[in-house]
Amino acid sequence: MIYIGVREALANWQATIIRSLHMAFLGYLIGYFWFTVTGDRSYMLYVIVAELVMFNRARVSWEVSKLIRTGRLDVWLTRPGSLYSKLFSIFMGRVVTGYFLSLLLVFPMFLLFGMPNFWYLPLALLAFVVEYSFSVTVGYLSFWVGDTQPFRFVVDKIKFLFSGVVVPLEFFPGWLAFLSKVLPFRFMAYVPAKAMVGQFNPIDLLIGLLWVAFLYVVALVVEKKGVKKYEMVGG
Repeated sequence: MIYIGVREALANWQATIIRSLHMAFLGYLIGYFWFTVTGDRSYMLYVIVAELVMFNRARVSWEVSKLIRTGRLDVWLTRPGSLYSKLFSIFMGRVVTGYFLSLLLVFPMFLLFGMPNFWYLPLALLAFVVEYSFSVTVGYLSFWVGDTQPFRFVVDKIKFLFSGVVVPLEFFPGWLAFLSKVLPFRFMAYVPAKAMVGQFNPIDLLIGLLWVAFLYVVALVVEKKGVKKYEMVGG
């Protein structure tokens, strides 16, 4: 199933180029702002790396919601394994391929603002897994509410804020800083980006893995209950 995602990413190379250029432009503007405010040039690199991780994500919640609402989920349910695992393979093939294509496209910016620590590139996988587990669970809400567009809109704004892409989390005031630490969204961009600019905390990796396990269990529980309801009403 992974090759399907890889094939989709390579087939949409034009979209990857456009997304990467858009990301590089925004990254430069936001990074330059924080460089101007703090005088710390590392924020230029941090924002670019954070956006690389955050913007290379598939619309999983939208795709899952569409499968459920249109009845096309029936085809997926006839295949062995959980829906979570089948969609996960495609998702990872798609986003990892897109991520490395984007890395190549924005590489000239690394020559200008400094090289990230590529030893921590695997932490991007942590971000993708947390993102996937959270988003697929939001998509599963379609088993009960139909269109999840309002939920997706709110969740995307929350993720964008607490992922640390626009505002690095160390600048959050007290109560927002507390929320950023107890919610999983910082693992979607902030933690891997900070590691790649030389600020890695091993405790963050442990907490991130615990979040992966927790969100995985939640997704499977919601999926099981949702599929049961879906089959009871005949798809």
